[in-house]
Amino acid sequence: MARRQTLAFAVALAVAAVFLALVFRASNDAAIYNRYIQRFATSLTLPPDYPPATVGLFALGYLPPLPDFALVFAVWMLVVATAGRALLDRFVSSQAARTYSLLLVLGCAATVLSRFDIVPAVLTLVALLAMERRRWTVAVLVLAVATDLKLYPGVLLPVVLAVRAVDTAGAPHEAAQKRRDIAWMLTAFLSVVALGLVVPTAIGSLTGHSQPFLSAAEGRPIEIESVPGSLLWLAHFLGAPAAVVESYGSRNFTGVLETPLRVVAGVATAVGLLFVYWATWRRRLTGRQAFLLTIGVLLLTNKVFSPQYLIWLIPFVAIAAEASLDWLLVAALTVLEYPVLFSVANLDLQVGSGPFTALAVVIGLRNLALAFAIGRMTMSNMRATRVP
Repeated sequence: MARRQTLAFAVALAVAAVFLALVFRASNDAAIYNRYIQRFATSLTLPPDYPPATVGLFALGYLPPLPDFALVFAVWMLVVATAGRALLDRFVSSQAARTYSLLLVLGCAATVLSRFDIVPAVLTLVALLAMERRRWTVAVLVLAVATDLKLYPGVLLPVVLAVRAVDTAGAPHEAAQKRRDIAWMLTAFLSVVALGLVVPTAIGSLTGHSQPFLSAAEGRPIEIESVPGSLLWLAHFLGAPAAVVESYGSRNFTGVLETPLRVVAGVATAVGLLFVYWATWRRRLTGRQAFLLTIGVLLLTNKVFSPQYLIWLIPFVAIAAEASLDWLLVAALTVLEYPVLFSVANLDLQVGSGPFTALAVVIGLRNLALAFAIGRMTMSNMRATRVP
């Protein structure tokens, strides 16, 4: 039964992805990945807006070496997505696997096979499963590899360290062992990140084969899909000027409130993450809940919130929250935003135009639904999870 359900999920995801690509012309980043891997093969030039380790990931589009790079890459992403479902079914529950399947097909079919975000998402799931089994070294090593590919999994490291610090298994007086474990976990994580991220970036910069992608990320304006973007759009009706520009491969806002909102978003990110780390250390959150809330804080406070970022959250929603109506609403509004309304709004990027207003309203409702879902889960878990 489990194998048939997994196969049905893979077929449903592939069919949904093809349908959305054909009907709404959902964009495919595989062409960009192909260009990056060709540049690396000819001149060792690293991707300008992705970590260096993604070169190895993009190379999957040539295995096997068929003419259609995008198709091969999509098949690999389908394999990874299906593996994520199999992990949930095997190590969590069949209900979690069904929730994962439903939310991924409903909300992310337009992006999951044409982006590589499913890879770090499944790796962070593996890290969580390893952590729950007290395989501390495995957890941080897998988390480090995921960080080398997409950066965001690095914010989950303090959660793993906090869970280890308050773990009550083993001898009653094992404070020294905990300190040694935490020191080793930090060393292992930082070593892998240094080898896979810091050193290649430094060498590429010194030799002229890469651009400082972190600086490029810092310079990105507020994306229209983000929560700060929704606030900037609302401020437009109060007289604050705003305009939409195409840059960094996305649609972004510019205006007088952009810089203040970026500062506020950065502070909100720091405060939100510190709260999750504190709640985990105080045992007010389980590891599953902390993983979900950590990524949720990033999505709600970050100045960039592309549609594929929802993929990061889905494995942990499946484990910690299940497919309640609020999460189904988040997924439905996400696919309505992209690619459905996005394909229409692309024709007119004026902030006050009808197509853009419809898009902005759906984005705002999605962000509000996401904030509600995360807030409701946080409050209920904080009341229910009181470990003495």
